[in-house]
Amino acid sequence: MMAFNQNGSYHAIHQTLKYHRRTCYCNLVVLFKLHSSGHLFCAETKSSLGIGWIHAPSSTKHDQDLIVLSGDTGNVLAFGPGYNVETNYPGHNGTTLISGYRDTHFSFLQEISIGDEFKLDSILDNNDYIYEVSNIKIIDSDQQDISTSNNQSELKLVTCYPFNALIAGGSLRYVVTAALVLD
Repeated sequence: MMAFNQNGSYHAIHQTLKYHRRTCYCNLVVLFKLHSSGHLFCAETKSSLGIGWIHAPSSTKHDQDLIVLSGDTGNVLAFGPGYNVETNYPGHNGTTLISGYRDTHFSFLQEISIGDEFKLDSILDNNDYIYEVSNIKIIDSDQQDISTSNNQSELKLVTCYPFNALIAGGSLRYVVTAALVLD
């Protein structure tokens, strides 16, 4: 994709995701600017290290295999779900928080049910973790924080709500909580 407008604003023109099962580096976006002379030059590069993959159950309901990137800013979430670096690593005691956009990578969450399982393949410690959905709720982020635990190993998948909203940026959040399944 290559598009430029008359004022020479920045445009994302390249997305590359390179990954191997245990090595994940994502070269997210290279931004270019069309100089007034008509020459194209590199303006900025943004990169994010992946932390692993999240696999939703394979069924007719949902079949997802998503790279989870480190960080949860808008620049990261544009390319995939993002791990909140202030929460615990997958498989460790405490909450692992991953967020994604409701109308792209996390749109399948609207079909998740209690008892569904996720597999999180972590490159942080080379382990796979199975989580079972134990709670689904909608919160108003203006009134309530997303609760985290330091004792219980859990995964929280968070996206904006409602899924079919015409205007993005509301305060409602759809929170799927899943407990770590021990072998």
